[in-house]
Amino acid sequence: MFERFLVRGKRKSDEQWINGYFSPDLDNELVINVHNEFGLFEDSQAIISKTLGQCTGKTDKHAKYYFEDDIVRSDKYHGSKHNVGRVYYDASECSFQVVFIDGSTVPLSVFEGEIIGNIHDNPELLEVQNDR
Repeated sequence: MFERFLVRGKRKSDEQWINGYFSPDLDNELVINVHNEFGLFEDSQAIISKTLGQCTGKTDKHAKYYFEDDIVRSDKYHGSKHNVGRVYYDASECSFQVVFIDGSTVPLSVFEGEIIGNIHDNPELLEVQNDR
C-alpha cells in the first residue's frame, strides 16, 4: 500500500542500498527514513543524491519492485539484440516507462520482464553488444 511512497538510495556512510521514505533534513541533505517490519520509524540515513529512485509500485517476474533507474530485460519486445532497457519517469506521459537501448519505449504498466541491475552499479548493461 505504501510502495507508492517508497524510495531507495545508497547510504553515504557505506554506499549500501537502503529502502525507506524520502525526507530532506535540516542540513539540506537527502535522507531516507528507514522503518522496521512493523512500519515503525527506526532511523534516518543520509544518501548519495544521484542514487535516489522512486518505487514504481510494480513488481517483476521475481516479485521484486521496479525502481527508477533499474536496468531491465525482456525477450518479449526486441528479440535478442536490444532487449535491455532502463526504467524512468516520463513527466510528459505522467508514468513510468522503459526505454530500450535502441531508443524505443514501452509503458512499465504493460512491460513484462525482470530486473538485471541498475544504472549506478551496472551501467555497462546498457551498452550495445555488437557480438550478439
